[in-house]
Amino acid sequence: MPVVYPRKNLTIIESTVARILKKYGLEIPDLWTQPDGLIAEIAKKQVPAALEAALLQAHGGLEENFQSLKAEVITFEPTLKGSLDLARSKMDQQWKFVEKKIRQAAAKRNETAGRQLRKAIDNVYPSQRLQERVFNILPYLVKYGSAFLEKLDQTVDIDEHDHQVLLM
Repeated sequence: MPVVYPRKNLTIIESTVARILKKYGLEIPDLWTQPDGLIAEIAKKQVPAALEAALLQAHGGLEENFQSLKAEVITFEPTLKGSLDLARSKMDQQWKFVEKKIRQAAAKRNETAGRQLRKAIDNVYPSQRLQERVFNILPYLVKYGSAFLEKLDQTVDIDEHDHQVLLM
C-alpha cells in the first residue's frame, strides 16, 4: 500500500509583490478575493474623504464670503455689480479647474494602484487559482538559481500541512 501524503501548498512572494502588499496594507488572502472589487476598494482609498470634505467646505466658504462681500460693495457702489459678477464667474472657472486637476490626479493614482494590484494578483493568484497550480518552478530557478532551492529547503516545513508562504 503506498503512503498517502498531502500535497504541499506554497505561495512564492517576490520582493516587488511584497512591496505592493505593504504599500496598500494587504495580506495574501486579500488577493484571493475578486480582483475588480479589491482594486475598486483601494482606488476609493486613494482620494481621502478629508480632501473631498475640504473641497466642499472651501467652496461653500467661498460662496458665503463672496455673497457678504458683494452685498457690502453694492451698498457702497452699486455700479460695481457687473464687475463683481464677472469676478465671481472667473472664480468659479478657476475653482472648476482646480477640482478637475484634483480629479485627474486621483484618476492617475487609481490607474497606478490598479496596475500594481493587478500585477500582485496575477503573481499570487493567477487566473484565480492557487499559484502552485498554475506556475512552474523553472522560472524561479532561472531567476534565482540555486539560492532558490536553498531558501525553499530552509523555509518550507515538510511536516506542516497548512498553506505556506516563501518570501523571496
